[in-house]
Amino acid sequence: MIPAGYDLRGMVNKQSDDKAPNEAYYTHGAATLALCEAYSMTKDRRLKKAAEGAVRFIVNSQDPSGGGWRYNPQEPGSTSVTAVQVMALMAAKKAGIAVPNSVFKGVMHYLDSVQVDGEGRYGYEIRKKQYAGARTAMALLCRMYLGWSREDGDLRAGVKLLDKAGPYENLYSSYFATQVMKNWGGDEWGRWNTRLRDDLIARQEILGPAKGSWKPRTGAIHAKQGGRLLTTALAMLTLEVYYRYEPLLPKEAVSEVINSK
Repeated sequence: MIPAGYDLRGMVNKQSDDKAPNEAYYTHGAATLALCEAYSMTKDRRLKKAAEGAVRFIVNSQDPSGGGWRYNPQEPGSTSVTAVQVMALMAAKKAGIAVPNSVFKGVMHYLDSVQVDGEGRYGYEIRKKQYAGARTAMALLCRMYLGWSREDGDLRAGVKLLDKAGPYENLYSSYFATQVMKNWGGDEWGRWNTRLRDDLIARQEILGPAKGSWKPRTGAIHAKQGGRLLTTALAMLTLEVYYRYEPLLPKEAVSEVINSK
Protein backbone atom coordinates (compact mmCIF):
# COMPACT_ATOMS: atom_id res chain seq x y z
CA MET A 1 0.00 0.00 0.00
CA ILE A 2 1.33 3.45 -0.90
CA PRO A 3 0.97 5.99 1.96
CA ALA A 4 -0.87 9.27 1.44
CA GLY A 5 1.32 12.17 0.41
CA TYR A 6 3.69 13.23 -2.35
CA ASP A 7 5.80 10.20 -3.29
CA LEU A 8 9.28 11.23 -4.48
CA ARG A 9 10.86 7.79 -4.48
CA GLY A 10 11.03 7.67 -8.25
CA MET A 11 11.25 4.29 -9.92
CA VAL A 12 10.97 1.71 -7.15
CA ASN A 13 13.10 -1.12 -8.43
CA LYS A 14 15.90 -3.46 -7.36
CA GLN A 15 19.42 -2.39 -8.33
CA SER A 16 21.52 -4.59 -6.07
CA ASP A 17 21.58 -8.02 -4.47
CA ASP A 18 19.26 -6.76 -1.75
CA LYS A 19 15.74 -8.18 -1.98
CA ALA A 20 14.18 -4.76 -1.43
CA PRO A 21 14.37 -1.51 -3.49
CA ASN A 22 16.87 0.04 -1.10
CA GLU A 23 17.48 3.32 -2.93
CA ALA A 24 13.89 4.57 -2.86
CA TYR A 25 13.60 6.11 0.61
CA TYR A 26 17.04 7.68 0.47
CA THR A 27 15.86 9.41 -2.68
CA HIS A 28 12.61 10.54 -1.11
CA GLY A 29 14.27 11.84 2.05
CA ALA A 30 16.95 13.78 0.16
CA ALA A 31 14.39 15.26 -2.25
CA THR A 32 12.15 16.29 0.65
CA LEU A 33 15.10 17.91 2.40
CA ALA A 34 15.88 19.93 -0.73
CA LEU A 35 12.25 20.98 -1.15
CA CYS A 36 11.89 22.07 2.47
CA GLU A 37 15.14 24.04 2.45
CA ALA A 38 14.20 25.69 -0.86
CA TYR A 39 10.80 26.68 0.52
CA SER A 40 12.39 27.96 3.73
CA MET A 41 14.71 30.22 1.73
CA THR A 42 12.21 31.47 -0.87
CA LYS A 43 8.76 31.18 0.74
CA ASP A 44 7.51 30.20 -2.72
CA ARG A 45 3.96 28.83 -2.26
CA ARG A 46 4.41 26.41 -5.14
CA LEU A 47 7.25 24.76 -3.23
CA LYS A 48 5.25 24.70 -0.02
CA LYS A 49 2.55 22.45 -1.42
CA ALA A 50 5.09 19.96 -2.74
CA ALA A 51 7.12 20.07 0.48
CA GLU A 52 4.06 19.48 2.64
CA GLY A 53 3.02 16.53 0.51
CA ALA A 54 6.50 14.98 0.67
CA VAL A 55 6.60 15.41 4.45
CA ARG A 56 3.17 13.82 4.76
CA PHE A 57 4.46 10.79 2.85
CA ILE A 58 7.34 10.40 5.33
CA VAL A 59 5.02 10.74 8.33
CA ASN A 60 2.53 8.22 6.99
CA SER A 61 5.19 5.67 6.07
CA GLN A 62 6.95 5.56 9.47
CA ASP A 63 7.03 2.15 11.13
CA PRO A 64 4.14 2.50 13.61
CA SER A 65 5.69 0.21 16.21
CA GLY A 66 9.45 0.58 15.75
CA GLY A 67 9.57 4.28 14.87
CA GLY A 68 12.03 4.12 11.96
CA TRP A 69 12.04 3.90 8.17
CA ARG A 70 13.67 1.45 5.82
CA TYR A 71 13.09 0.37 2.22
CA ASN A 72 9.30 0.04 2.11
CA PRO A 73 6.45 1.88 3.88
CA GLN A 74 5.94 1.03 7.55
CA GLU A 75 8.50 -1.76 7.69
CA PRO A 76 11.05 -2.06 10.55
CA GLY A 77 13.63 0.70 10.20
CA SER A 78 17.33 1.02 9.46
CA THR A 79 19.52 3.73 10.95
CA SER A 80 20.75 5.19 7.67
CA VAL A 81 17.33 5.53 6.04
CA THR A 82 15.89 6.89 9.29
CA ALA A 83 18.61 9.55 9.55
CA VAL A 84 17.82 10.92 6.08
CA GLN A 85 14.11 11.16 6.93
CA VAL A 86 14.89 12.94 10.21
CA MET A 87 17.00 15.54 8.40
CA ALA A 88 14.12 16.15 6.01
CA LEU A 89 11.61 16.46 8.85
CA MET A 90 13.78 18.89 10.78
CA ALA A 91 14.15 21.02 7.64
CA ALA A 92 10.37 20.93 7.38
CA LYS A 93 9.96 22.18 10.95
CA LYS A 94 12.45 24.97 10.32
CA ALA A 95 10.42 25.97 7.26
CA GLY A 96 7.22 26.14 9.32
CA ILE A 97 5.74 22.87 8.04
CA ALA A 98 3.94 20.95 10.79
CA VAL A 99 5.34 17.59 11.87
CA PRO A 100 3.54 15.63 14.64
CA ASN A 101 5.58 15.29 17.84
CA SER A 102 4.62 11.62 17.90
CA VAL A 103 6.84 11.08 14.85
CA PHE A 104 9.93 12.28 16.73
CA LYS A 105 9.02 10.23 19.80
CA GLY A 106 8.92 7.22 17.50
CA VAL A 107 12.39 8.03 16.19
CA MET A 108 13.79 8.21 19.73
CA HIS A 109 12.27 4.79 20.41
CA TYR A 110 13.94 3.47 17.27
CA LEU A 111 17.34 4.89 18.26
CA ASP A 112 17.05 3.29 21.69
CA SER A 113 16.40 -0.04 20.00
CA VAL A 114 19.61 0.06 17.93
CA GLN A 115 21.96 1.12 20.72
CA VAL A 116 24.67 -1.51 20.95
CA ASP A 117 25.95 -0.98 24.48
CA GLY A 118 25.06 2.43 25.88
CA GLU A 119 28.65 3.56 25.22
CA GLY A 120 27.99 5.62 22.11
CA ARG A 121 27.79 2.75 19.64
CA TYR A 122 24.84 2.18 17.30
CA GLY A 123 23.99 -0.48 14.74
CA TYR A 124 22.23 -0.68 11.40
CA GLU A 125 18.91 -2.14 12.57
CA ILE A 126 17.49 -4.16 15.45
CA ARG A 127 18.52 -7.44 13.82
CA LYS A 128 22.01 -6.08 12.99
CA LYS A 129 23.15 -4.20 16.06
CA GLN A 130 26.87 -4.54 15.45
CA TYR A 131 28.72 -1.26 15.93
CA ALA A 132 29.56 0.76 12.83
CA GLY A 133 31.04 4.25 12.84
CA ALA A 134 28.84 5.47 10.00
CA ARG A 135 25.60 4.33 11.63
CA THR A 136 26.77 5.75 14.94
CA ALA A 137 27.30 9.16 13.36
CA MET A 138 23.82 9.06 11.85
CA ALA A 139 22.22 8.05 15.14
CA LEU A 140 24.09 10.70 17.11
CA LEU A 141 23.05 13.40 14.64
CA CYS A 142 19.42 12.34 15.07
CA ARG A 143 19.82 12.51 18.86
CA MET A 144 21.13 16.05 18.53
CA TYR A 145 18.28 17.09 16.26
CA LEU A 146 15.78 15.64 18.69
CA GLY A 147 17.05 17.65 21.62
CA TRP A 148 19.82 15.77 23.41
CA SER A 149 22.31 17.96 25.28
CA ARG A 150 25.97 17.15 25.83
CA GLU A 151 25.33 15.12 28.95
CA ASP A 152 22.27 13.20 27.72
CA GLY A 153 22.57 9.48 27.14
CA ASP A 154 25.74 8.32 25.45
CA LEU A 155 26.23 11.38 23.25
CA ARG A 156 29.60 12.37 24.73
CA ALA A 157 30.87 8.80 24.45
CA GLY A 158 29.74 8.59 20.83
CA VAL A 159 31.52 11.81 19.88
CA LYS A 160 34.67 10.46 21.51
CA LEU A 161 34.46 7.38 19.29
CA LEU A 162 34.12 9.50 16.14
CA ASP A 163 36.97 11.75 17.23
CA LYS A 164 39.24 8.76 17.77
CA ALA A 165 38.37 7.21 14.39
CA GLY A 166 38.72 10.43 12.40
CA PRO A 167 37.11 11.17 8.99
CA TYR A 168 36.06 8.26 6.77
CA GLU A 169 37.04 7.44 3.22
CA ASN A 170 33.33 6.95 2.60
CA LEU A 171 32.09 10.52 2.04
CA TYR A 172 28.49 9.49 2.69
CA SER A 173 29.55 8.57 6.23
CA SER A 174 31.75 11.64 6.65
CA TYR A 175 28.87 13.95 5.70
CA PHE A 176 26.86 12.84 8.72
CA ALA A 177 29.85 12.60 11.04
CA THR A 178 30.99 16.10 10.09
CA GLN A 179 27.64 17.50 11.18
CA VAL A 180 27.93 15.72 14.52
CA MET A 181 31.42 17.07 15.12
CA LYS A 182 30.49 20.62 14.07
CA ASN A 183 27.52 20.57 16.43
CA TRP A 184 29.79 19.36 19.22
CA GLY A 185 32.49 21.96 18.55
CA GLY A 186 35.64 22.44 20.59
CA ASP A 187 38.92 20.63 20.01
CA GLU A 188 37.08 17.62 18.60
CA TRP A 189 35.68 19.72 15.76
CA GLY A 190 39.02 21.44 15.20
CA ARG A 191 40.83 18.13 14.74
CA TRP A 192 38.09 16.71 12.52
CA ASN A 193 37.69 19.74 10.29
CA THR A 194 41.41 20.26 9.71
CA ARG A 195 41.92 16.68 8.57
CA LEU A 196 38.82 16.40 6.42
CA ARG A 197 38.93 19.87 4.88
CA ASP A 198 42.56 19.59 3.80
CA ASP A 199 42.02 16.08 2.46
CA LEU A 200 38.97 17.03 0.37
CA ILE A 201 40.62 20.12 -1.07
CA ALA A 202 43.71 18.14 -2.01
CA ARG A 203 41.65 15.48 -3.81
CA GLN A 204 39.55 17.83 -5.95
CA GLU A 205 40.32 17.51 -9.67
CA ILE A 206 42.11 20.61 -10.96
CA LEU A 207 42.67 19.70 -14.63
CA GLY A 208 40.80 18.23 -17.58
CA PRO A 209 37.09 17.64 -18.23
CA ALA A 210 36.52 16.56 -14.62
CA LYS A 211 37.97 19.80 -13.22
CA GLY A 212 36.23 20.87 -10.00
CA SER A 213 34.84 17.42 -9.21
CA TRP A 214 35.79 14.50 -6.97
CA LYS A 215 36.03 10.88 -8.08
CA PRO A 216 34.53 8.04 -5.98
CA ARG A 217 36.89 6.90 -3.25
CA THR A 218 35.39 3.57 -2.24
CA GLY A 219 33.53 0.66 -3.78
CA ALA A 220 30.40 1.34 -1.73
CA ILE A 221 27.17 0.79 -3.64
CA HIS A 222 26.17 4.47 -3.48
CA ALA A 223 29.55 5.46 -4.94
CA LYS A 224 29.21 2.95 -7.78
CA GLN A 225 25.69 4.06 -8.67
CA GLY A 226 26.08 7.79 -8.01
CA GLY A 227 29.58 7.99 -9.42
CA ARG A 228 31.43 11.28 -9.71
CA LEU A 229 28.26 13.39 -9.50
CA LEU A 230 27.14 12.03 -6.13
CA THR A 231 30.70 12.04 -4.78
CA THR A 232 31.09 15.69 -5.74
CA ALA A 233 27.77 16.59 -4.16
CA LEU A 234 28.76 14.86 -0.90
CA ALA A 235 32.16 16.55 -0.89
CA MET A 236 30.59 19.98 -1.35
CA LEU A 237 27.88 19.39 1.26
CA THR A 238 30.52 18.25 3.72
CA LEU A 239 32.72 21.29 3.10
CA GLU A 240 29.68 23.55 3.58
CA VAL A 241 28.63 22.11 6.93
CA TYR A 242 30.44 24.66 9.08
CA TYR A 243 28.63 27.66 7.59
CA ARG A 244 25.47 26.07 6.18
CA TYR A 245 24.04 24.92 9.52
CA GLU A 246 23.77 26.61 12.88
CA PRO A 247 25.25 24.41 15.67
CA LEU A 248 22.58 22.43 17.52
CA LEU A 249 24.43 22.56 20.84
CA PRO A 250 25.51 25.65 22.79
CA LYS A 251 29.21 26.24 23.16
CA GLU A 252 30.64 24.12 25.95
CA ALA A 253 31.65 26.19 28.97
CA VAL A 254 35.31 26.09 30.01
CA SER A 255 34.38 24.96 33.52
CA GLU A 256 32.46 21.99 32.09
CA VAL A 257 35.47 20.97 30.03
CA ILE A 258 37.73 21.12 33.09
CA ASN A 259 35.33 19.22 35.29
CA SER A 260 34.86 16.48 32.70
CA LYS A 261 38.55 15.65 32.59
